[in-house]
Amino acid sequence: MKIHLLKLTCGLALLGAVLLPATVSAQIYVANNGDVGEYNANTGAQIGSGPLVSGLSVPSGIAILGNDLYVASGAGSSAVISEFNATTGVQIGSGPLVSGLTGQSGIVISGNNLYVENGGTIGEYNATTGARIGSGPLISSGPTDPMGLAISGNNLYFVGSSSIYEFNATTGVQIGSGPLVSGLSIPSGLVASGNDLFLASMMGGTITEYNATTGARIGSGPLVSGLISPNGLAISGNDLYVGAGNGTGIYEFDATTGAQIGSGPLVSGLSAAAGIVVEPEATPEPSTLALSVMGGLGSLLLYRRRK
Repeated sequence: MKIHLLKLTCGLALLGAVLLPATVSAQIYVANNGDVGEYNANTGAQIGSGPLVSGLSVPSGIAILGNDLYVASGAGSSAVISEFNATTGVQIGSGPLVSGLTGQSGIVISGNNLYVENGGTIGEYNATTGARIGSGPLISSGPTDPMGLAISGNNLYFVGSSSIYEFNATTGVQIGSGPLVSGLSIPSGLVASGNDLFLASMMGGTITEYNATTGARIGSGPLVSGLISPNGLAISGNDLYVGAGNGTGIYEFDATTGAQIGSGPLVSGLSAAAGIVVEPEATPEPSTLALSVMGGLGSLLLYRRRK
């Protein structure tokens, strides 16, 4: 009896180990001086021996959907959006996904819709085909000197030289009669997480947090200060990633407290980081875990019958 109990205990311990979901570390993709590099979001280590994508012209905005990486590059009438395999770096399609732009400073993606800042307007495109959605821009009159986009749910946030505006991402109608946030000083990056907006300021070297519904500043001052020329923001869970040091590094901060994580840059050795996006940690699908559990139970029952 003791032997059977011991064997059953071992079997259950093995089953418990099967139940623990394995995770794949989050990854950071950085548009940097003609290239896109891929890095481990926990350690900052570069993935691969060189850039994931190279040969781009002035890459700026960057977005990810599943295993598809979208990169805005070029300037003026040569501005385009290209799509790449986020694992191999191979371009998807024989040319740009979206062309005919007049300049862009940011792209965001939600569902299968790609939103592109284009010369002071915002266009909406199908992320699979590149076809424009609608007969013209989703938003035809945005802020002057656009500096980036962010999206949360069905709300699209558009930042200009001194203000943040909020729009309905389906209709393009502005929410509110004026800016959501005003009185800004040279903003240089914007990212949304739930009901929070995080704004980078080039002039002040700060990251400030705002309520995405009311526009009220959260806290008595900046969440993060003392940065050198912050440019580009990304968030994953409670980790806030900031390009700073004149584009030479990526720094990580606690998005609640503003405390820096680590004693220095998470990623260093960059030359002109302009866009950052994070692919969250991956866990097995529930169906995969269920199959693992059933497999473990089946093995245990088969062992018992043979005895």
